Amino acid sequence: MYVVSIAVLIIGGLIAAISGKAAGVASVLAVAVALACNLFISVPPIFYNDVPSYVLYLQYPMGTVNFEIDSLSAFFLITASFIFFVTSIYLYGCMPKENRKFHFAFFDFLFVLVILVLTVKNSIGFLITLELVTLLTVFLILYDHKSQRVQKSAVYYLIAMHVGTVFLIIPIIILINATGNMDFSAYKDLLASASEIQTPLLCLFLLGFIFKAGFVPFHTANTSALSQAQPAISAIISAVVIQIPIYGLLRIITLTDSTPLFIAYTFLLFSVITALYAVTNALTQKDLKQILSYSTVANIGITGVGISVGLLGKAYGKPLLTLLGFTGVLFHIFNSAVFMATAFFACGSVHLSTGTSKLAELGGLIKTMPVTAVCFLTASLSICALPPFNGFISEFFIYLSLVTTETSSSGALITSRVIAAAALASVGALSLIAYVRAFGIIFTGVQRCQFTANENPRSMLIPMALLSAVCLIVGIFPLPVAALIKTPAMLLSGVSGFALNDALMPAFSVSKASFIFLLFIFAILGLKHILLKKRTTVTAKTWNCGYENVSSRMQYTASSLTAPLINLIQPIVAKGESAEGVFSPKGDEIDQIDVEDTDARLSTIIQIPGVSQLSRKDYFFPQVQVHHQTEHLDFVEHYVVGNILKAFKRFYNLFAWIQTGYIGHYLFYMLITLLVFLIISVWRLL
Repeated sequence: MYVVSIAVLIIGGLIAAISGKAAGVASVLAVAVALACNLFISVPPIFYNDVPSYVLYLQYPMGTVNFEIDSLSAFFLITASFIFFVTSIYLYGCMPKENRKFHFAFFDFLFVLVILVLTVKNSIGFLITLELVTLLTVFLILYDHKSQRVQKSAVYYLIAMHVGTVFLIIPIIILINATGNMDFSAYKDLLASASEIQTPLLCLFLLGFIFKAGFVPFHTANTSALSQAQPAISAIISAVVIQIPIYGLLRIITLTDSTPLFIAYTFLLFSVITALYAVTNALTQKDLKQILSYSTVANIGITGVGISVGLLGKAYGKPLLTLLGFTGVLFHIFNSAVFMATAFFACGSVHLSTGTSKLAELGGLIKTMPVTAVCFLTASLSICALPPFNGFISEFFIYLSLVTTETSSSGALITSRVIAAAALASVGALSLIAYVRAFGIIFTGVQRCQFTANENPRSMLIPMALLSAVCLIVGIFPLPVAALIKTPAMLLSGVSGFALNDALMPAFSVSKASFIFLLFIFAILGLKHILLKKRTTVTAKTWNCGYENVSSRMQYTASSLTAPLINLIQPIVAKGESAEGVFSPKGDEIDQIDVEDTDARLSTIIQIPGVSQLSRKDYFFPQVQVHHQTEHLDFVEHYVVGNILKAFKRFYNLFAWIQTGYIGHYLFYMLITLLVFLIISVWRLL
């Protein structure tokens, strides 16, 4: 079945690439068959701890490459397969018929690589497939390849992921030289023992994986890619691709008996900062895709808190703490994949229907897009970890691990857990504000711009509705998912015999109570419908009570809703100015431009890619129509990463004189290079 799932996806991708008309159907069918195969092969390791394995014989230096599906691989495989399946249906509905064949082909090939990276046990094979996943992701991001912002984000993502890989290559090369073996299982002796080499190796692995997963301050490539990619692809990146480094980190943790305390505490600090920083930036964004991008980073931070608690439990020898931490991690990986995919699907539905995802241009969509509104509301409540939705269950476990009464003699452990619990509570509160703002501005009130918005095809609505139902069902009945994560949680923690279902009971009770409350609300709405059925009712404009000339300008804006809170956090958010409009320097050519003044100091010259340099004073020329707005910028992106990139740019500009554009000069450079190599070779012979 393992080979069948890969073969079917490759065939489906090839058919999609060759046949444009059948590309969508071929892709969806191939992904559906692969989902069935992956579910079938994942049952033995999850429920019977039976690990199927496959061997591939390759030429030197790879040699024998093992593929195994243990419980951890099976859990990630089930989650990824389900998300790929619903996304393929959504993609079928939202992709325009022209130029879709390669997009579907890349989508199927990406699924193949995800299966391989989650099951390969060869360290070099893992690195190769991980890099190929990055490459295929870049191809999918580049769907709108004519946009310079998309091109810039794709290149930035590619470079950042390669930098993260460098930190992974170093420890793997050291381990291969030390053991003479490329299999992860061969590294267990070196990583499990508290030897001198264990700490630097774990530090490098941790640095590489948190770089690729997008922990702060390494998050900017992921947020840029998520906000510029097509929403369906953003859903795959958020729910699957970004989780692969987390899988890699958990795979390394299975090879260790214990982790040095300072690594666990440092990772906890990174995770808390990531969650708080990301959710704070989500509050300030004015585009729905950017809000969801920062929410993805915040959820990675929450996952990191759970992993840190598990590592601390291992380091202090607290089995209950360890098991609860890793259980919360696995629960949150599954739940965040579901609710973030739902949110990105709803964002894509809004964008496809209205042509924009900017909060300032939307409003009143609940009247014309009720299904999308309900799905987005469900995803938002799940992201905010409110019962009875699935986000509550996973965060409940992480909270439980932070407040568990297991005896502890370490003041540092108690203090760090209290701080982490307070930080998580703050993240939940800020998320609630961010999503009340997003839902209120987009779906309630009246329209702010002139557009005709309608619900999209059922092929887009059904995946959204299915994921929303999963958010609610898992929140009320979490035991089936608990059964999926029980074996991998025990593999990570090394603890067995723990009654996971007993720990679920308090969360289960809260979810049931919330569900009964929801039923009570629906009963009241049903009673209202019955009582008003035979009466004449009048539908009026929103906020039209007492004043008939209502205007969209009378509503709260996205900025005004959160202005008091943002004023409190000014030190960690930077103010900037952006401008976009129509530029016609000669009056005979109209180009759509996007201009950003990232310095926030209102510099006098602004670079316009592909057009020219535009002075600020030129904005007042009649040929230039530019709309200004202030915005809050990512502090790390614009003051840390931005300055680093500027330094690199200044350095490389020192060699710009080499690029003359004349072929003769380039031939001369090649001749000089050959002469240098010839001289070196002769010198070595002498």
